[in-house]
Amino acid sequence: CVLKARKPPLGKRALNRRMERIDKLRRRGCTSLSGDQDDPPPLTEASLVEIANQLRGCGFAVLSSFLGSSLARTLLEGVKGLVLRPGQLGDQNERSQILRGDEIAWPEADLETPFGRALAEWQQTADKLVARLRPLLPKPGELQYVRAREPIMASKYAPGSRYIRHYDNNCEDGSSIDCNGRRLTMVHYLNDIPLDSHGCHLRLAVSQGTFDVRPQRDHLALFWADRRTPHEVLRNDGEAARYALSCWYVDIQEAPQSPATRM
Repeated sequence: CVLKARKPPLGKRALNRRMERIDKLRRRGCTSLSGDQDDPPPLTEASLVEIANQLRGCGFAVLSSFLGSSLARTLLEGVKGLVLRPGQLGDQNERSQILRGDEIAWPEADLETPFGRALAEWQQTADKLVARLRPLLPKPGELQYVRAREPIMASKYAPGSRYIRHYDNNCEDGSSIDCNGRRLTMVHYLNDIPLDSHGCHLRLAVSQGTFDVRPQRDHLALFWADRRTPHEVLRNDGEAARYALSCWYVDIQEAPQSPATRM
């Protein structure tokens, strides 16, 4: 057994560079919205406009309070009880597990359990958010034809795992055989990664540069699923797993035969 040296915490120079990038993005409006709350109020029209502006201008947006921390804890306990399997990256082998190390499941919303009811509320809230954003992002390539969604996916990143840079939809103009219709990705974090040095950030490569989203309970990241937003999950260098729920919203004009559920 070979023990690998852990990465040291970020030095002062690296921290300063990261803060400079965050400040630059903040000046351009690419920052998280609202504050942490146990029972967040409904999003205002002004907040929706800001989310739409960030998606259009930055390629992503982050809400710091999606369902409330209490419901996020219920979802977390439910996900921990699922039977998770390694995520697939082509032919599953030792190398692909290094490139993609998450474990996933596709839970169903069984309304007879607290977890199932929480999942149903999660889906309803996410669908409503997309529906309210659609008039603000009405162009082709935005949400104009986003009328379907894939099932919710639960994920776990154990210590040492990562996911290399990729697209959720390897598509640029809608005509490639690789286009799967995914237009918008949502990632909802169910627990905290307490320190930057623990890693497991979502790293988004957008036109303004790279932006790292540190997982924090009840934060929701939204970003374009296609080639506008390459992204990766940095290696989990902490001692605790990271848990999240994800969902992909589908453009039915790009992928009319998609098995995704119509909204």
